[in-house]
Amino acid sequence: MGNRYKIYFVEEVNRKNTSKIIEELKKIFNKENPDIIHSHFDGYDVPMVKASSSNVIKICHRHNNFDISNLPIHKKLYAVYNVKKNMWYLKDKTLSIFTAEEIRSEFLNKKYIDKEKSVTIINGINTKRLDSQSPYINSYNKPIIFSFIGDWHRKGADILFSAIEKINADNLNVYLAIICKENYLIDKIGYIPEWVILLDTTDNMKEYYSMADLFISASRKETFSYALAEAIYCKIPCLSSDVEGVQWAKEIPSVDFFENENVSSLVRKIKVMLNCKPTEKVLIDPKNIIIQKYSETVWTNKIIDFYESCKKV
Repeated sequence: MGNRYKIYFVEEVNRKNTSKIIEELKKIFNKENPDIIHSHFDGYDVPMVKASSSNVIKICHRHNNFDISNLPIHKKLYAVYNVKKNMWYLKDKTLSIFTAEEIRSEFLNKKYIDKEKSVTIINGINTKRLDSQSPYINSYNKPIIFSFIGDWHRKGADILFSAIEKINADNLNVYLAIICKENYLIDKIGYIPEWVILLDTTDNMKEYYSMADLFISASRKETFSYALAEAIYCKIPCLSSDVEGVQWAKEIPSVDFFENENVSSLVRKIKVMLNCKPTEKVLIDPKNIIIQKYSETVWTNKIIDFYESCKKV
């Protein structure tokens, strides 16, 4: 990494016993004497504060809202207690950066943070990486829908599969391209539908976006959808569930929305979008919006500006 950066590797945090990670962080902080410490993962927030001196600016990056809805009741109660305890401990000691205004509003309503000590900075994508990659020419004789299903429930994969099944039953005949292993899909639904294209993981994501006639994000929850932003940048028409964390995309003309968790709504919107090809202008303008508002460069500049504002206080 050259002389500009130093990288330290530390133990993965043990949330039930943070003493070891606190000692590791103390050694690093004492050696480097930082002006600002920026934690990107909530498990390190409390250890970061306990390991650093009181005059250091400490920032917590909030990517999510501590969703515990799927936990069993005994774990849910413990999780609620821990979240409240940690947030009250951090409230007066840290600043917060949120990836979505909806998450920030929720934290404010719960009084986990103070408004004047928090800010929303929406994430950005690495456009240079996509610019350096090669597109793919679609050789299939049917429309292709591309989507991500890694976290099956959160990504709404069951909703997406139900919709594509209904569409093909209506003889629209589309393929669904997904990055997935055979055994994962068989474990989830018991078989591999003939309309599914299984893709391997790749560094050349532009190839997968460019092969698609439509990109779909069916997520039940999102903070900032990198995939949606990348698909927009690659000039692909997009369809997204109408959830918090993707509201930024409502200004973009190549993106439409369906009602969250509503298969019928998704089916209707897919049919409309596949039957109505957008013009080049409709696709190029959104690409420019990503460059101007949601690129990695824009995000980096906003983070640096926030650092500078913190140091002036």
